[in-house]
Parts: sequence; structure tokens; C-alpha cells
Amino acid sequence: MVLNNMAWLVEKTNLKRALELAAKAHALKPSDAGITDTMGWLLVQRFATARGLARPRRVAQDLRSG
Repeated sequence: MVLNNMAWLVEKTNLKRALELAAKAHALKPSDAGITDTMGWLLVQRFATARGLARPRRVAQDLRSG
């Protein structure tokens, strides 16, 4: 969770670093909805909209299926 929070803190000043931190957090806890949301939002910020929106959708589907 610390990596996720750090990603949010540096997002406005260093998007590349924020993505690196979020990717590390996501690698450690890929099923965490908050981390996935951060990763998705940062990808959207970097104009990787399709990839960014796909992540939260997958988590939502996983949560629904069980």
C-alpha cells in the first residue's frame, strides 16, 4: 500500500516515476482494487487510455465472479 500511496504523491510532478511505483505495487498485489485503480488512472494520464481502463474492468469482473 505504501508504494501505491507514493505513486499518488509523485503523480503530478513525475508521472514516469509514479507509474514505476504503481507497477511495483501492482506486481505485489495484483488483485487489490485500490492499486489497480491507481495503475489504471496513471495509464490514462499517460494517454494509454485503453490499457488504463482495462485494468479496473478486469478487477470488477473478478470481484463479481467471486
